[in-house]
Amino acid sequence: MNIKIYSAAFFTMLLMSTACNKKEEATPNDVTEKEVTNEVVPIELTAEQSKHVNITVGQTTKMVVSKVIDVNGITTVKPENESQISSLIDGKLIGSQLVEGMQVKKGQLLGSIENTTLIDLQEQYLLAKAKYELVKADYRRQSELNKTQSASDKVVQQAKYNMSEQGILLNTLGSKLSMLGINPSLVSSSNLKRSVPIVAPFSGIVSGVLLSNGSFVTSNSPMFKIIDASKLYLVLKVYQEDIPFVKVGQTLKAKPNGEKEFVNAKIEFVNSALSTEGFGEVTCSLTATKDLTPGMYLTAQINLDSKEVNGLPEEAVVTFENIQYVYIQQGNLKYIPVEIKTGGSSNGFLEILDVTPLLGKNIVLTDAYALLMKSKNVEDE
Repeated sequence: MNIKIYSAAFFTMLLMSTACNKKEEATPNDVTEKEVTNEVVPIELTAEQSKHVNITVGQTTKMVVSKVIDVNGITTVKPENESQISSLIDGKLIGSQLVEGMQVKKGQLLGSIENTTLIDLQEQYLLAKAKYELVKADYRRQSELNKTQSASDKVVQQAKYNMSEQGILLNTLGSKLSMLGINPSLVSSSNLKRSVPIVAPFSGIVSGVLLSNGSFVTSNSPMFKIIDASKLYLVLKVYQEDIPFVKVGQTLKAKPNGEKEFVNAKIEFVNSALSTEGFGEVTCSLTATKDLTPGMYLTAQINLDSKEVNGLPEEAVVTFENIQYVYIQQGNLKYIPVEIKTGGSSNGFLEILDVTPLLGKNIVLTDAYALLMKSKNVEDE
């Protein structure tokens, strides 16, 4: 707010004028002790006093303001970028060389699960495959005999059913082997696998090693944790009064606590359901994640949507005892203080939060500070 310095002669004249008026009106019953007040009182200038100020009046005006809020948040990863690695079968963990913090690539071998039941499954697959070849050959033979009426239709149908039944069993066992990481086409009596490979589902960082080599693993029990730190997200906590102004697609700047360099971010999701603390969650994608890890605390600045509001020049607003006022003109040289509250600012104008008491009024736009000083001088006397 601009504060003007007025000459000593002007304030001396104001004091003398007030003192003379007081002296003329004094009576034996007047209070002789100085009255002290913290209120801003109405002011009425004399014609002579009005020559020494540059007061202009006018109405509130429309202005566009934007608000910047500072918020805090934490880096995290989406569920699809975080994985707990487990096995589909029970067994003993072997061949793992993982260390927390290690980088792994998609498809990389993390370890193996050894179990004798795996050999049994491959045996069942090979027997089912051999029997399938047998019933398939029988179906072909019966079909040829049927052409010469040497085999009945019923026999052919039974042969076809046997072939289909065995084919289903073969495919089922093959699918089980594929799920365990074993290629069914490579299974043979001389190449039976004794262990199931455990591979990385995506490239990332090993964030947890829960079991060591030789540990017995039960199916679906977590062994390792992997995160894709290249796809970090920032989850911010935004107060309820600001949530309505936060929109998907807005850009912002964020930085780790204590750092000076900002990274750019973009709002992807807005969860307006408030927590018990009165916060809504805003999820943002980060344009750069170098040197950032999950769980880091960041501060961010969000430029909220611009809005049109009612405003007044900064010079029209005065502050006394942490309360803001404007002066409304009543009559020719009389001015009444009205308490107000301001919001954002833009180009020398202040947003007036509750403009209702000021609508249609002549408001002092310039030299309002001179009126405040005159008000306080009158109180002191």
